[in-house]
This record gives sequence, C-alpha cells and structure tokens, in this order.
Amino acid sequence: MSNPGTLLAYGDPHGDFVPLFRAVKEHSPSAVLIVGDFDPPAPLRVVLAPLLEAGIDVRWIPGNHEGDSQEWYDRTFGDMPERSLHGRCATLAGARVVGLGGVFRERVWWPRDDAAAKPEYRTRVEARRAHGERKTPPLRQAITIFPEDWERAATNGGDILVCHEAPTSHPYGFAAIDALARRVRARLVIHGHHHRPHEGRIEWPGGGCAVRGLGRAEPWVVELPSPSN
Repeated sequence: MSNPGTLLAYGDPHGDFVPLFRAVKEHSPSAVLIVGDFDPPAPLRVVLAPLLEAGIDVRWIPGNHEGDSQEWYDRTFGDMPERSLHGRCATLAGARVVGLGGVFRERVWWPRDDAAAKPEYRTRVEARRAHGERKTPPLRQAITIFPEDWERAATNGGDILVCHEAPTSHPYGFAAIDALARRVRARLVIHGHHHRPHEGRIEWPGGGCAVRGLGRAEPWVVELPSPSN
C-alpha cells in the first residue's frame, strides 16, 4: 500500500535504478520524481514497470544525456512523454510540482549571472530557421533550455520546482532558475546534474526558498518546508 503523503525524488540514475526500487520498497511513496539523465537500458515504461504496475505516479524531466543518442531519446521522450514535467505542472503527493528539464547552452541562452540575459534564440523554430529547416529537430535541441521552455514553466504556480540545472545556491547554478522559483512561488527547488548532494537556499526580496540537489542515483523523501520558511 502506498503512503499518499510521500513523494520520493531520485537523482540522475545513469542506468542505476536499484537504489530507487529499494527506496520505494522502504517508503511506499504515492509518487516518484526523477530528475533526468536516465541512460536507460530499455524503454522507461519497461524499466519503471514495477512502479507503474504498483500504481505509483511516476514523473520525470529530461537531463542532458537524453539527447546523447537516438536510442536514449526514444526510450525517454519517445516512450513516456505524457509523464514528462518539462514545462508542465502536476500535483504529486499533495504538492504542486513545476518542471524545467534540460540544460542551458551558451550558443542558445546563458542566464548564469543574469536571468534577463539576451538569448541567441528564443525558440527552437528560430534556431532551426537560422541553421536551415530540418524535418526533425536535432537531439541536442530537445535537451537544451530555450526561453520558450522557461516561459511555459513560469505560467504555473507550484510548491516545488524541479530542474536538472541548479539555482545559484550551487557554484554552477543559474540566476534563471532562481527567477523561475520566484515566479512560480516555490518553497523548494530540487535539482540534479552535479551528482553530489547539495543543500542551500536562494533569497529574493520578501522571500526565498530551500534547495536540495540530489546525488547520482540518490533517493530522497521530499521534505517540503512550511510556507513560513
């Protein structure tokens, strides 16, 4: 039986799902949130079948590895697109979760120190037109954050913002993640990508929120701060 108030987050798997299955057995969460970089040995629907068959609400965002090969792209974007939270919002274990997957790239948009940094391209359509029309967008574009992705995520309100990239509480974080957390009124940012556990906080005038970075293949039972924190 699942615990309806428990949300389990999982750091970049890179092909290792054993710690996730162990944590699910221990905590019986009603929902699981995976922060990208799956490197899946099979389609996600097959890899995560034990969770799906148990009725657990599994959601995910892309990292950067999902665009490394057509095979990995097909096993994630092509297999369970309806469970992606990239630019979307869903209620998981009673918490509103807003997602922004992928990574920033200097040739597209690099809002590390300034969330208002001017992008080279606002949309994938602009980028494709600049480099010639193609029938299928390059895989690299699929896991690149464009301003259109940020803007789509920003239309939501949520308790939790989940990203692959980190906010500025991390040495390699981005101001644009801080700005998105403020826009959606998040109480907590969860991120992956850097493979080491990280706890921090970001502040803005009149408020702020907690930050939890997940280590590689690290399960974490989400602890949502109270609104006053």
